[in-house]
Parts: sequence; C-alpha cells; structure tokens
Amino acid sequence: MAAAVHTVEGLRARCIEEGDCLLWQGYFAVGTPMVSDNRKMTSVRKLFTQIITGEAKRGGFFVAGCGNRSCVEPTHTVWRTQRNHAMAMNKKINGSASAKLINSARISATKRRVSLEAIRGMQNSSERTVVLAERYGLSRAMVNMYRSGKAGVTLATNPFAGLMK
Repeated sequence: MAAAVHTVEGLRARCIEEGDCLLWQGYFAVGTPMVSDNRKMTSVRKLFTQIITGEAKRGGFFVAGCGNRSCVEPTHTVWRTQRNHAMAMNKKINGSASAKLINSARISATKRRVSLEAIRGMQNSSERTVVLAERYGLSRAMVNMYRSGKAGVTLATNPFAGLMK
C-alpha cells in the first residue's frame, strides 16, 4: 500500500476559511485536528509546519495561537515544549473565575471544622444539597459525604470525639 502524501492544497481542501482562521473539517482526537500519515495519526498543524518549513520538530505540541481549537492555519500555529504547554494549560484552567471559586471553596472547606450538630442537621435535613452547601460554606460533594456518612463518621460515632482537643 502506498504511503499517503499530503500537500498544502490537499490539506486546505479539507478546511473552511472563517476570518483569518482555517478550520479543519476532518478527524479530531482529544480535541486535536488529526490526519492519517503513513498508517499513523499525525497532527494537522504539525504536518502543515513540516510541509511548509521542511523541518520536523519533535517532543512538543503544535497549538492554535488564536485560541480556536479547530484552526490549523500555519501562521496561527505555535510550537510549545511539553513543559511550556503544561504551564499554559495550568494557567488556563486555574486562571478562570470558576476554577478560582472552586479552589477557594476547597481550601476554606478543608480549613473549616464542621460541628457535630451541623453534620446531624445535614443528615436530617430535607433541603437540597445546594442550599446546605451555601449555608455551611461547603462544597456540594462534602455535604453529600456528610449526609451519606462517608465523612465525619468518626466524629459522629465516637463518644470521646470532643474530649481530646
């Protein structure tokens, strides 16, 4: 079987233009535009770069600098080392407002001690988990753990729990 030979024109034919971006209409694997090349899958951005520049970079990631995951425009492609890519992804995840709220809720919940009365109140309450989580300043997962007895069990069942402080 003959090896697949890709050209810039052939790859562009599988894209649509939208503004400055060239959006891939083919296969994606884990959010990355991919194409078959010699019986293995290769990043379309990597293939474009190899065809245009003639050099093959290894050990890193070719990402869309414009932020559009479908974009394979060679001028938008940025090559990152594995470390730089991990740092950028961490910044993207932890830099969002929702991630900051989740992290601050986790920290405050772990620092806060929940009283035996509060745990019993959660276990006996018919209120929704969201309401209880807001009232006690906990995450919904933590409220569910208290309700099911997976957390706070030693506090609720140990008769000597309050003696040693």
